[in-house]
Parts: sequence; structure tokens; C-alpha cells
Amino acid sequence: MNAKILLTLLEDDFSDDNVATAIAWLKTKNPSNKSANKILHKIFPHPLIEEELEWLTTWAKEGDWEFFAGHIYNLKSAVLFDWIIQLLNAHPDNSDTGRVWANLILNFRNKEIEQGAEKWLTNERLNDNNADLVVTALLELNPTQERVQLAKQIYKHSNDVFLLCALIKHTKDWEARHIGEALLEGKEEPWCKQFIAAALTNCDFESHKVSIGKFLADPNSFDGAYRYVQDIFMEQPDSLFLLDWIADNYESKLAKQLLTKPLMIEPADQNGDVLWNWYKTGEENEIRFEICMRSFDNAWCPLPPEAAQYVSSWIEANKKSKLKKYAINALQRVRKSFSTPDETECSKRSALMSHILKTTDFDNDYVEEAQEQIMKSLNVSNQVHLTVQRFKSTNNSEDLEPIRVLFQRSSLPLQRYILCELLPLRLQEFSDLAIETLKVKRLLRKFLPDYRDIGSIIVELLRIDPMNEEVLVIAEDWLKIKPEEIDMVVYEDVNKLVTAAKHQ
Repeated sequence: MNAKILLTLLEDDFSDDNVATAIAWLKTKNPSNKSANKILHKIFPHPLIEEELEWLTTWAKEGDWEFFAGHIYNLKSAVLFDWIIQLLNAHPDNSDTGRVWANLILNFRNKEIEQGAEKWLTNERLNDNNADLVVTALLELNPTQERVQLAKQIYKHSNDVFLLCALIKHTKDWEARHIGEALLEGKEEPWCKQFIAAALTNCDFESHKVSIGKFLADPNSFDGAYRYVQDIFMEQPDSLFLLDWIADNYESKLAKQLLTKPLMIEPADQNGDVLWNWYKTGEENEIRFEICMRSFDNAWCPLPPEAAQYVSSWIEANKKSKLKKYAINALQRVRKSFSTPDETECSKRSALMSHILKTTDFDNDYVEEAQEQIMKSLNVSNQVHLTVQRFKSTNNSEDLEPIRVLFQRSSLPLQRYILCELLPLRLQEFSDLAIETLKVKRLLRKFLPDYRDIGSIIVELLRIDPMNEEVLVIAEDWLKIKPEEIDMVVYEDVNKLVTAAKHQ
């Protein structure tokens, strides 16, 4: 059987038998065989590969690592994950090692990756093509003094803009900031300036806003400047710098563009107040009024009631103004108290949930129809939420069996929901289930909430049993992985509970 036929066979039927046939075929081939590597790449995610790690290690010593490198992003097997880490540590001189470390550290949260990548980097790898990627990721995890020095050495060799941005953002290093400002005012590509401006903004906006203002006004940097505004001011919607900048640079290409687009101001009452106060506390000229009215029109901020009379008077006095339509639109958005939708407009899921929680009394026929449709749905999430809430409302033990079944079918986020809802009820069965869930070795991905899900389960377990030694060991191991900003609340909750237990 040749490689082409075997590959077609695997495409048509990725069964255990066909994968076993492929493995047997591969064992007769040389690791340098390109067709063989295509077959190995195809079957690498299959569970049968986990039984062939000794042979796989021998193959990897002699061939390139493309057969597994392309699977790292979607890797699901903890066994293969551990095998890859061991392979990297055992072969630091392989030409693919740096690339794989970079791929791992960018996609996963794992102490072994952090330690292994740093060890590889410090072993005379500063000129490796992937050194900048690896040290950038390490700086994001923990900008230690040693890592900062490594990063500076690597930057001198690579001049990588993303490494420079990491130095600025995560270390606030003045030398890096001065380099960033020089590049921002120089002739770098617009996309480079976009990331440098974002890093300087996150580091110390006040110290660098003059340079950032010049960057925004540079017509040659328009594309990067526009993307910068979209990214940064979505994160900082209450900043008035952008409005001031548009007023001062009204004739610029970027200002004209921004006036026709949403200015990333959130549709919240307080931001409507901020926007109106910005206009009233400055010079009340036509440019500032246009910016204010267009902002209300584009961003859907509610116009404060006290501004309504002012805007009405302005419309009456400026009936032929080009700004009239924006002022009228803003006036139509005078803040109101919004009422909840009529109950008959609720979705069937909302109707049933309200009925279960006894907050609404719906017609029984309607509720039965809703329950029948939802519980037959393929949407496991809906079934989980409704079944758990029904049990909490009725405390009927008969509802526990469907919860057990759904738990086994659920992803970690839904398992976390079930456990966090039921653990406070102090059901021993679910306490045991929670601990077993935590013991499963998981690949904690940076782009999935697994880290937070596990932390949330730890919090609930420690709240009902603060001195549970088994849970405390798991918690301390979990705390070793540095959280990202979005994880800080659950991280601090776990840390407080563990610290309190140590002082008991």
C-alpha cells in the first residue's frame, strides 16, 4: 500500500483499524520520508498514538517535528502534551525546538512550559529565530529581572516590534519607551506604529500623549492610527483625549473618518453625562458641538435630561445647519427608564426558568410546551441550566439523575456551572464529583476559560470545607499559574481562601 492510497483511506474512515494499519506501515519507513510524515501528521491526534510513544520518540529524534507541531493549537491529549514537553527538554538543539516552545507558550498556561522555555532560552539561544516570540510570552507571564535583561539582549539582535511592545507594556522600561517614541515619530510601517502606540498608552498614556497625538495626525500613518483608536478606546471608553484631539485636528483625515464612525463610547448613562460635560466645560463652538452631537448619534449614549432644553433651543436657532440631523437624533435619545419586555415576548427558555423560580405564573399549557421543546433540544446548555434550577427550586431527588447524566455530557464550563450551583447545598456526592473533576489533568488554554472554571470550583469547595487538605493541595498548584487580567477576581478569591487556611 502506498502513501496516497493510505491517506485516502484515512480521509474516508479514520477508524482504529485504519490508524493501526497506518502505524504498522510507518514502522517500515524512514523518518526522512516526506510521504510518511504526511501520514503521521494525519494520525497524530488519534488515541492509538498514545500507545506508541517509544516508537514515536525514536522517529522524532531522526526526523523533523512538523508531524505534531501543526496540531499544538488543537491538542486535546494530556498524554501527548507531556510527551511533547519531555521531547523538547531532551532535544534543545533541534531546529524546531524554539518554534514549538513559542507555540506552546502562546497557547497554553502551564508551569512546565514556562520553566522549560526559559531554560531553553538561557542556554545560548538568544539568536534563535523564535527567541523573540518565546521571551515576549515569558514577559507577559512574569517580567522578572532576568527575563527583562534577556529580552533587551534579544531585541538588540532582532529589533522585533512585538518584543519592544512587551518591554514597554510589561516592564515600563524607560529605554524601551524612548525607542518606542522615536519609532512612533519616525518612518515605521503604520501597523508597527499602531502596536507601539497601544503599548505606550497601556504603559503611561499621560507621558506619551504628545507623541501619540502626532502619530494620529500623520496622514501616512492613517491605517495604523485608525486601528489604534478602535482597539484602545474600546477598552477605555471614558477617555476624552480622543474628543479633544478631534477638536484640535478637525481637518485631518483621521478626524473626518472618526466623525462618521462610532467613537467607542459605551451606551451607559454615566458616559452620556461625561460626554455632555466635555462640551459644556470647554469652548462652546460649532466644532465641539458637532463632535458632541455626532458622538451621541454614533455611540447611542443617552442625552442627559438637563441637556435636552439646550439642544432644543439650538435646533430652533439653527434650522438650516448641517448639524441639525445629529442634534435631532441626540434629542430623541433623552434618557428614559426602560421597562422590562412584556412576559409574552419572553423566549420559551426564559418563560420556563421564570416558572421554575416561581417569579412568574405562566399558563400551564405554555409551560409544558416550553419544557417539552427545551428538554428535547440538542442544546445541552439549556438542559443543564433548567434542570439544575428546577432541582434547586423543588429539592426533588428525582431531578438528580438527569443532572448526573448531563454532567457527563457537559464541557468543563457547564460542569463548573453545575458544581458551583449545587456545592452550596452541601451534597456530598457533588463535593466528591468536584474533587474528581479537579484531579483530571487538563490542558489549560489561554483562549478558553478552563483556568477560571477550575478556580471557581476550588472557591466553592473551600467555602464549604476551608481545611480540606486535598483541595488545598490542588489550589496551591493552581495558584502557581499566573492569571491574566480577566482571571484576577477568581485568582484573588482562591488566594484569600488558601491564605486563610494556612493561618488556621
